[in-house]
Amino acid sequence: CALPISYTYAVTGSGTARVVATLKTGRWVEIDLTFESEGAGRYIERRFDKGSLKETTSGKFSRP
Repeated sequence: CALPISYTYAVTGSGTARVVATLKTGRWVEIDLTFESEGAGRYIERRFDKGSLKETTSGKFSRP
């Protein structure tokens, strides 16, 4: 059973963007993207639960 997820994607600057995915009330994920080339770059992901930051991860991404 899949949970309904809503999200927003916003360009925050030249080569940067933010995704916010709401999983349920009080639980969401924020992902800051920095594009270094077309379709590739770095991310910082922050997971929140009950309104508090629970985990932060970072890494690289690229489109397949």
